[in-house]
Amino acid sequence: MKNLTFLSLFVFSASCFAQDTTKKDIIKKCKFNHEVGINTTLLLKQIFNLSNNTFPTLPYDLTYKLIRDNNKWAIRVGIGVTMNNSSVSSTTTSTNQISGGPDPIVPTTTNSTNLFYRVGWERRYAFDSRIVAFGGFDFAGQYGTTTSQSSNVFNNLPNSYSYTKTHDNTTTMMYGGGPVAGIQFFITKRLSLFTEIPIYFQYTSQKEVTDNYQNQLVSSSGTDYISSDNSQTQITKGSKLSVTLPVTIYLALKF
Repeated sequence: MKNLTFLSLFVFSASCFAQDTTKKDIIKKCKFNHEVGINTTLLLKQIFNLSNNTFPTLPYDLTYKLIRDNNKWAIRVGIGVTMNNSSVSSTTTSTNQISGGPDPIVPTTTNSTNLFYRVGWERRYAFDSRIVAFGGFDFAGQYGTTTSQSSNVFNNLPNSYSYTKTHDNTTTMMYGGGPVAGIQFFITKRLSLFTEIPIYFQYTSQKEVTDNYQNQLVSSSGTDYISSDNSQTQITKGSKLSVTLPVTIYLALKF
C-alpha cells in the first residue's frame, strides 16, 4: 500500500513538472519581436539630392510589425495622415463700393484631412543575416474629408449688387486590399531599410454636399433684394486597382 502511495506521488509530481515545462516551452517558442518603421523617402531624396519623380509613394508614415522570433512570419500595420489647409482673405469684384452690402465677405478656405490605414500578414524569407524578402496580404483603406468655402460680390450700390457664397463638404472612403511583396536590408542587427510593392483593389465612395447662397438687388432703391439658398448632394461609387512601385523607403528599428 505504501509503495502504491509513493508511486502515485511520483507520477503526480512528474506530471506537474512535465505540464509546467510544456507551458514554459510554449511561452518560449511564442516569443515575438517588435519593429517600428518610418517613411524616410522625402528625407533620403534631400540627403542624396535625388531628382523628383512622378511615381506615387505609399501614404503610410508609420509602420509596425509583430514578428515571430523565428523570423518566418509577422503581423503588419501601417498608418498615415495628410492635412492641407489654405485661406485667402476674400474674393471680391467691385466697381464702386459707395456703401457696404448686406452680406459678409467670408474668406476663401480649403481644409483637407486624409487618414490611410492597413492591416495584414506577411511570410518572411531570410536569404542571409542581412537580406529578408517577404510576401503577404493587406486589408487597406482610406477616410478623408475636404471642406471649402468661397464668396464673390459685385457691389455697385445703390445701382446694382449681387452676392454668391458657396460651401462644399466632400467625404471620401476607400476599402479593399491585396497582395504585397517586399525586401528588407539589415544595416545592423536591429536597424534596417525596406521597400515593398502592394497591389490593392479597392472600392471607393464619395459624397459631396454643396450649399449655394445668392443675393441680388432687384430695384434701384437699394432696398429690395431677392435671395436663394439651395443644397445639392452627389454620391459617386466605383472601384480601382493600384500598383505602387518600390520607391518608398522605410527605416525600421527592431527590438
